[in-house]
Amino acid sequence: MARMPGRPSRTVTSWEDDQPPAPPARRRLLGPVVVVAATALVIGTIGWLNRTRHDEVGPGPARTESAYVTAWYVGTTGAGPRLFSERHRVTLRGQDDAVQAAVAQALGAPLDPDYRQVFPRGITAIVTEDAAGLLVDLHGSGITDPPAHPADAQLAVDAIALTAARAAGRPVQVRLRVNAATPDRVLGLALDPALAGRIRIPDEAAVLSPVSVELDENDVVRRTAPVMGAAAAPDGRVRRRLVEVDGTAFRSGVARTRECCRLSPYSFTTGAPAGRYRLEVSVSGAQATTETKTITLE
Repeated sequence: MARMPGRPSRTVTSWEDDQPPAPPARRRLLGPVVVVAATALVIGTIGWLNRTRHDEVGPGPARTESAYVTAWYVGTTGAGPRLFSERHRVTLRGQDDAVQAAVAQALGAPLDPDYRQVFPRGITAIVTEDAAGLLVDLHGSGITDPPAHPADAQLAVDAIALTAARAAGRPVQVRLRVNAATPDRVLGLALDPALAGRIRIPDEAAVLSPVSVELDENDVVRRTAPVMGAAAAPDGRVRRRLVEVDGTAFRSGVARTRECCRLSPYSFTTGAPAGRYRLEVSVSGAQATTETKTITLE
């Protein structure tokens, strides 16, 4: 969960500082999703090797029963509202169901209580593909109305576009319809009629959180596996803190990003014993943001 700075400081013990980042690798936020047969093959991006669950959908075998899809949601950061990703377990009827399932998750509730889904509750989507790309047909009431926080509107549309495109696993044009008609407005945003419902795939540097962790809320993680993510750190340093859920033990340290000032990978190992923890990863500066996840180390 993302939160703003301001949590009272506590006495900490030190992790080893300035671990070098992992070598270049596909990040979950930017890489395509991958299909996995539920009973056999495990394929995932290197950023997810620390998980005990590895099956994720994308191009590949035509049939699978259970897989993970990635969906994007809006969250609050020091830079204002931004997008955060989560992986959700779904049941698929076949490969053509992957994009449909991912978009359905993006229109539903996030796992992290600090993220939000902006479209009205009860909205459903029918996703089809034709020669022009993906067509996402939203059904329900209130889709054209502005949300409670108007600044969230464009990000909510970006979240649908990013979710659909990443689930497709290839460059693709995304178009929106509302109740089977080409809309002139979505969430209060005016759409250019000449675009016939086409929406842009967002520039990720402009819409993603300045810090992210490639873990989901309540993940189970191997103790020795690296924790990975991405951050736009003005000094190239990511602050990290591990807190036992009962609050009795703390560890803190610094990891380095591969580059400063723009979204860049980082990695570190916790060095902590097995147990349940709250992990806090933060960047400072004008976009100061802390991302937190409750995890279990085993």
